[in-house]
Amino acid sequence: RTDLITWRDNESPTSVEKLIQNPIDYTLESIAYIRDNGQSELNNIALTKGNVAHGVIQQLFHIPGQQKSGYPDAIRQRVKMYYKETFDSIVETKGAILLMLEYAIERRQLYDQLHECIDHLIDIIEKNKLHVVACEMPLSGNTFGQPQPGVTPRMNGFADMVLAYADGRHVIFDFKWTSSRRYYQGLLQQNRSAQLAIYAELLHELTEDHPLPTAYFLMPQ
Repeated sequence: RTDLITWRDNESPTSVEKLIQNPIDYTLESIAYIRDNGQSELNNIALTKGNVAHGVIQQLFHIPGQQKSGYPDAIRQRVKMYYKETFDSIVETKGAILLMLEYAIERRQLYDQLHECIDHLIDIIEKNKLHVVACEMPLSGNTFGQPQPGVTPRMNGFADMVLAYADGRHVIFDFKWTSSRRYYQGLLQQNRSAQLAIYAELLHELTEDHPLPTAYFLMPQ
């Protein structure tokens, strides 16, 4: 009964990455709709830390509507003034498990580690003469060709950070909170990151930049 199995109308760069790297997980979750009850995700501290890191960076590195908000000096000033306030707010909304007494040490470690990572990220942006154009930038397109319901899905996703040089050329950063540094280095060295390739193609459809540089920013290392 293969007729009971159809592609979803929309896919994301993350889901395609899972399809390539872990096809059984993708099939169970996205086609057969067999999932756990979410308890494992709740207890996944690494996932929670990643969500908090994404949220804090999104809040501090770019303010929509403010033209110069994505430049290193402006970001550094916001971090100096609002880091603790932003961190506490994001933990409440995206990492409530860290508020439990048993995770107090983990929360404090995350506070310090993320601050260090953010300082390093600002240095990278400054040294490469970049500025932030958007965080969690929505991207969509026909990466797989013209969409056909049940056959060819439309691609939708959110790029963690889109940056630009002074001449307008764009760069994409994707953030990972992980201890698997070699894994992601391998993806880049072997040109096997489907996620970054799709983000680059989707942004290329908007900007016509080609080639479009992409990079992982791995935390907390």
